[in-house]
Amino acid sequence: TIGLGCDTQVFARKTTSNSEEKRELGIAPDETVFCYVGKIAPEKGVHLIVDAAELVSHERKDFKVILVGQARGQYHGELINRIRDAGLEHHFVFVPPVPNRELSRYYSISDAGVWPTQCSLTMIEAMACGVPVVMSSESGAAERVRNGIDGFLYTEGDVRDLATRMLTMFNADVRGAMSRAAVESAKEQDWRLIVARFLNLYQEGR
Repeated sequence: TIGLGCDTQVFARKTTSNSEEKRELGIAPDETVFCYVGKIAPEKGVHLIVDAAELVSHERKDFKVILVGQARGQYHGELINRIRDAGLEHHFVFVPPVPNRELSRYYSISDAGVWPTQCSLTMIEAMACGVPVVMSSESGAAERVRNGIDGFLYTEGDVRDLATRMLTMFNADVRGAMSRAAVESAKEQDWRLIVARFLNLYQEGR
């Protein structure tokens, strides 16, 4: 099968304004930044990120989690309460939905991405920006991540396992190697290559 991809010319890591972006979001220069981009809803498992972050906070205090997407209604309130009860108010930043082309701003200040259940094209876009990902082993897109190379697969629903994977991302050497591998993996999923594969498939079938 030929999977979906992303435009790696649009999604590439930017470094020129990262310090300013972080300052605007209240992120210290030395903090490790995790991101999630997508619909903020129960089926996306965003609450698992909060629970894992609570475990992470027992060992590290120098991190932020950016949640980019539509958050509303009862679930949003539940997340806020969960974050407050865990004493994580200073670790989470909610960002409203932004146009797709602006997402690279947030990927570029992130050190790792976390998708606890369902995944989407945002995962590939993040990888194109040099963001290694932590995602569910049960996800339909799990084959897109080379476990331990450009990201990690965790056992879906196992918050302790998710926290362990996140803690590994505090290691700058591990993160750097995974970041470079993530970019290379995303290049293999560039739309231009995918279009060429479809064209070849069409011509073979004529």
